[in-house]
Amino acid sequence: ITDILESSYNNKDVKYELVDASIGNIVEPHTTKTFKVKFTNNIQVVEEDDVYETKVYTFDYTGGEQEFIVPYDGEYTLEVWGASGGGYSTEYIGYGGYSKGTISLKKNKKLYIYVGGAGTTEIEDSTAETSFVRGGWNGGGSGYISKSFMDYKIGSGGGATDIRTVKAPVTLQNNSYYTNDKQSLDSRIIVAGGGGGAGHNTSYPSGGGSAGGIKGNTVTSSWNDSHQHPIGGTQTTGTFGYGKTPITTNTSTHLDEGNNSKFCSGGAGGGWYGGEASIYQNCRNFGGAGGSGYIGNASLTNKVMYCYKCEESSEVSTKTVSTENHSATPTSNYAKEGNGYAKISLTRKIEDGSDFDFDYTGGEQTFNVPYTGTYKLEVWGAGKGSYGGYSSGLINLLKETLYINVGGKGIHCSDNTTKLSGGGYNG
Repeated sequence: ITDILESSYNNKDVKYELVDASIGNIVEPHTTKTFKVKFTNNIQVVEEDDVYETKVYTFDYTGGEQEFIVPYDGEYTLEVWGASGGGYSTEYIGYGGYSKGTISLKKNKKLYIYVGGAGTTEIEDSTAETSFVRGGWNGGGSGYISKSFMDYKIGSGGGATDIRTVKAPVTLQNNSYYTNDKQSLDSRIIVAGGGGGAGHNTSYPSGGGSAGGIKGNTVTSSWNDSHQHPIGGTQTTGTFGYGKTPITTNTSTHLDEGNNSKFCSGGAGGGWYGGEASIYQNCRNFGGAGGSGYIGNASLTNKVMYCYKCEESSEVSTKTVSTENHSATPTSNYAKEGNGYAKISLTRKIEDGSDFDFDYTGGEQTFNVPYTGTYKLEVWGAGKGSYGGYSSGLINLLKETLYINVGGKGIHCSDNTTKLSGGGYNG
């Protein structure tokens, strides 16, 4: 490093190039580094500027659990959005919640992602005396409706979105999709609750309760306010892992005297603990309450939950912030409309010899070269019925952008309902 003589360079970025001292020429390829330089009694090179990469893994709703195998040791940011409940308009649905936290993970650790499905207003059998609206996947409670109210758009509850370490199948039970496997539910690291489904119609509106953080929202209604409204799930009360379905028979001791011909209630949202649904047979228009979120796992740091017009908490294990922001697009610190969503992010320091992996996505990917230097490129072609090829080589790169297109396997006629074969992505 030459010509760094003035104290004005103190704590400034200084670039240098590696030189072959024996011949006085710049080594090819040019290797440029940036250092912080401080002046004390002597010039000192303190440290090279670190280069980081951020890798983001996203998970849309699929109606099934998804597996994530941790690719590197590191600190990962987990973000989850619960699904909203169903209803006759977005004004009356319960919105899903949002939870975020950071956790240290080891390479090859397996996580299981359960992305909640949105509630719906689709009645299963409009000719029956009493029918139902099926709950959203992963804990949304079903809504119930009697024949005389079939024209009303009641909603089922939205499913929670969570990340866990023990998988268990989600099955159809009581017209809702959930698991009651306690080992799997206990292994949830982070949860964003689902919103409740709306009840009745615009004559007596009863919106679903939105998901909460520390506590899901309790239902409000313009009708029959003398009765107890369905209560949101909390950190310790409600139904563990899924939202309730309205009670529709007179066998329950919770029911007032009533008539099954007057029933039109929404399902509750799933969550750490799911919300409650109507327990009064003649309170026919109640929506379902929202489920709670969860960030209580001791391994999580920098954690917080956001939810729509909800109860707040300043405690570390239940930190909850109320917001009026909501969107169908998953957005940090916003409540969620529609299906749930999950995102796992890793920011890591780039070291010499680091690997950069690119899986198939069905689209073009970019790679920003972090350092000028020599890189090894390896590519594998896709196969279906026959094997893809392999190529590798070394190349000198500057700090530039490369574009990666990972091939998709071919489609066999037996793989789809059209019975047509198709070519894989990228030719």
